[in-house]
Amino acid sequence: MKRPHFKNLRSMKYRMWLYFALFAALTLTLVWLLQVVFLGNYYEPMKLNEITNIGRQLEQAAHREGIFSFGTYSYPSETLREMMQEQSYKNGVTVMIIKIDLLSGKGMAVYSPQLENDTQSTPASIITNEDYTRYVDKLNAADGTSVSYINKNTKFNSKTAVFGTVLANSGIYRYTLYVGAPLAPMQTAVDIIQGQLYYVIIAVLALSFLLSYFLSKKITRPLTEISHTASQLAKGDYNVSFSGSGYKEIDELADTLNYATGQLQKSDELKRDIIANVSHDLKTPLTMIRAYAEMIHDLSGENPQKRAAHTEIIMEESDRLTRLVNDILDLSKLQAGSAQLSLSRVDLGELAASILTRFQFLKEKEGYTITESLQENVCVRADVAKLEQVIYNLVGNAANYTGDDRTIAVRVWKEPGKGCFSVTDTGKGIPEEEKEAIWDRYYKSSKTHKRGVVGTGLGLSIVKNILVLHGAEFGVDSTEGQGSTFWFKLPEEQKKEED
Repeated sequence: MKRPHFKNLRSMKYRMWLYFALFAALTLTLVWLLQVVFLGNYYEPMKLNEITNIGRQLEQAAHREGIFSFGTYSYPSETLREMMQEQSYKNGVTVMIIKIDLLSGKGMAVYSPQLENDTQSTPASIITNEDYTRYVDKLNAADGTSVSYINKNTKFNSKTAVFGTVLANSGIYRYTLYVGAPLAPMQTAVDIIQGQLYYVIIAVLALSFLLSYFLSKKITRPLTEISHTASQLAKGDYNVSFSGSGYKEIDELADTLNYATGQLQKSDELKRDIIANVSHDLKTPLTMIRAYAEMIHDLSGENPQKRAAHTEIIMEESDRLTRLVNDILDLSKLQAGSAQLSLSRVDLGELAASILTRFQFLKEKEGYTITESLQENVCVRADVAKLEQVIYNLVGNAANYTGDDRTIAVRVWKEPGKGCFSVTDTGKGIPEEEKEAIWDRYYKSSKTHKRGVVGTGLGLSIVKNILVLHGAEFGVDSTEGQGSTFWFKLPEEQKKEED
C-alpha cells in the first residue's frame, strides 16, 4: 500500500506546509496573549498616559489664560471653558477646577463641564468623598506638584485614571486641576475580545492551512518536475529539457541543468568518438604488423630485400603505435593535473627553427613548402620540452590539413611584453561554431580525421592543456575556404644583463 504523500516528513512540500501552519499558530497565540492575558497590563498605563496628556494641555492653557486673581475668584475664561468641555465630552473624562481649603481640607468645584451652572458644588457632587480625600492626600504628598495614578474605589470596586496638578495658591486656598476617567472593567472587554478571537482563530487557521498547502504545492511542483527530468537524464536520455517556474532561483537551476545536459551529451558523444577512433588507430597498425609478419614468415623470410622492406613497415607501424600510446599518456597526465613544469628561459625563434628541421622530409618527399619568419631574441619562460611538443603538434596539424598547394607559414614575433608564435595552413578552414570544439580529443574525427603525417589525432588537445598549464593566450583564426592560423602568446622573458 502506497503511503500518503504527507507521511514523508522529509518532503519539502510537507515541511513548507508545516512551517507556515506553525507560524500562523504562533502568531495567533501571541495575539491571544496580548489581547486577553496581558490586556490589563497595557490598558491601564495607556489610559493613565492619555489622561496625563489631557491634564498637561489644560494646565498649560490655564496658566496661559491667567484665570486666577489672587484674593478674588475669577471665573475661568471662555477659551479655557471650551477646552475643558471639549476634552470632557470628546474623551469621556471628568474635568474640574477645585478650590481646596488648606486648613480644613475641604474643597469646592470652581468649574466643571458636568456642573456648568452650579459653581457652589463640592467635588463630592461628582466624585466620592473617598476618591476626593485620596486626591488631596496625593497632592500633599507630592508637595504641591502634579500627580497621576490609578485610583481604586473599594466601595464600588471600580478604577479611575486620575491626573491632578496645582494651578495656583492664594492665601489659605489652593486651586487645582482634576482630570479623571473611569477604567472599563477588564473582564467585560476580555470576554468580548475572547469571543471574537475564537472565530478569528478558526478562520485564520483554516485559511493558513489551505493557503500554505497550495503555496507549498505550487513552489515544489517545478522542483518535483526537475527531479523527475533529472532521473531521466541519469538513465542516459539527453533529449530531456528542464523548465523553470517563474521563480528566479528555480529558473537559474533549470538553465544550469540544461547546460549540464548539453555538456554531458557532448561528453558522451566525444567518448564514443574516442573509443571508435582510438580503436581505428590501433587496429590499422596492428593489422599491418600482423600482415607483414605473416608475409615474412610465409614469403620473404629467405629474401633479404623483401624481408628488410617488410620489417621496415613493421617498425614504422610500431613507432606509430608508440606515439599514439605516449600521446594518450601525456594527455591523461595533463588533464589529471599531475604534469609538472620545469621552467627556463627559451628562445622561441631558435626552438621553432630546430623543430622545423624535422619536417625537412616533407619538403623533399612530399613537395611541401614551409616558409619561416622567425624574429631573433624572442625569449619566453616555459618548459622547453612541453613547448617543443606544442610547436611540433601545431606544425604537424598544419601539415595534415593544409591545401593542395601544401604550403605552411611559420612565424615568431614580439609584442609588448609577449613572445608570439603562429602557424598558418591553406586548408578548408574551420566553421565558426566548431572553433572551440577543435581542441577536444578527436572532435568529429569520424568525419574529418586523416592519417596524420606526424600526428595521432590527439595533438590539439595536448596543445591546449600544455598552454593552459603555462597560462598562455592561444586560439585559432580561420575562415572557411581560406585556411587557418593557430597561435599562442607567452609572457616575454627579459634577457638578464651580464655582470
